[in-house]
Amino acid sequence: MSIADINRQIFVRNGYYKGMVVAIKTINKSRVDITRSLLLELKRDIDDLGWNDDIYDFGWNKDIDDLGWNDDIYDFGWNDDIDDFGWNNDILDDFGWNDDTDDCGWNNDMDDCGWNDDTDDCGWNNDIDAFGWNDDTDECGWNDDTDDCGWNDDTDDCGWNNDIDAFGWNDDTYDCGWNNDTEDCGWNDDTDDCG
Repeated sequence: MSIADINRQIFVRNGYYKGMVVAIKTINKSRVDITRSLLLELKRDIDDLGWNDDIYDFGWNKDIDDLGWNDDIYDFGWNDDIDDFGWNNDILDDFGWNDDTDDCGWNNDMDDCGWNDDTDDCGWNNDIDAFGWNDDTDECGWNDDTDDCGWNDDTDDCGWNNDIDAFGWNDDTYDCGWNNDTEDCGWNDDTDDCG
């Protein structure tokens, strides 16, 4: 019987290890107690503070749930499929710096406080709804198709461009305007009152 067979039998029988024992020069019955105490940390499937597969806490391998640096990390990780505070792809919820972030992100498809495309609020890019400085902004924008307080085309209120309805300083303004076709309090042609 080889040394490997002896090792396997001893550790299977005692329940400490289910395979080959590593780094053991010789073993016999008189040294079983010593090797048992030395090899407690060599068995597989370590649950805590380990450096192997399927480690759940504080590990540095795959399938780590917390504070890990590998795949499928969900919190505070630096890899794929990170949910919070991540710096990689598929970051969904908060403070992400990659694609498909929802809030306060700096990339595509952000909804709030973003600085890229398809931002909804407080953004500085396309398709911004409020307080934007780009195309298709709805409120307080400084670009095309703004509705309120805009300084570009097709603004409705408080604008300084074409097709402004109130307090405008361009063509086709209706109230208190300083251009043509104003109706009230105007200082130009075709004003009705206070002209």
